[in-house]
This record gives sequence, C-alpha cells and structure tokens, in this order.
Amino acid sequence: MRERLRCQAALRVEADATLSSLDVPILYLQAAHDRVVAAAAARRIAAVARRACVKQVAGPHFLLQVVPAACAREARRFIHDHSPPEADH
Repeated sequence: MRERLRCQAALRVEADATLSSLDVPILYLQAAHDRVVAAAAARRIAAVARRACVKQVAGPHFLLQVVPAACAREARRFIHDHSPPEADH
C-alpha cells in the first residue's frame, strides 16, 4: 500500500517550470509498451522543454533494466549528436 501511494505521488509531480527553464539537451526514453507512464507525458515534456528529444524504445516500463543495450545505443547516439565537434590538434 505504501509503495503504491509513493508511485501515485511520483506520477503527479509538476515539473513544467523546471523543464522550461533548462537550456541543455534532454533525452527522454519513452517505453513503447509502458503501462505506468502515459504517452502524453513524453508529448508534454517535448512541448515544455525546449531542447528535449523523445526517443521511443521497444519495451515496457523499466526500460533500463529490461532492454539496457537499446537504451545505451540511444544514449550514445544522443551524446554523439549533441556533442561539440572535436577540435583539430
């Protein structure tokens, strides 16, 4: 019961003000088959955070635990795409 209340409270967090103030690239890995977090959450983050990038990954909630290789691949791609070019030495 206590765990369920904690989960419900986490899903009600209002983060729009914080997200809209961030000026850094943000990667949101959206589980394609998530039964906990609604797809609308990804759309909301993309609308509020200026530099958000939403990538859908095939899998359920707890993507990092269930499909870590796919998540790592998306993270590497995101870091590569958002890193400054290397300086010539």
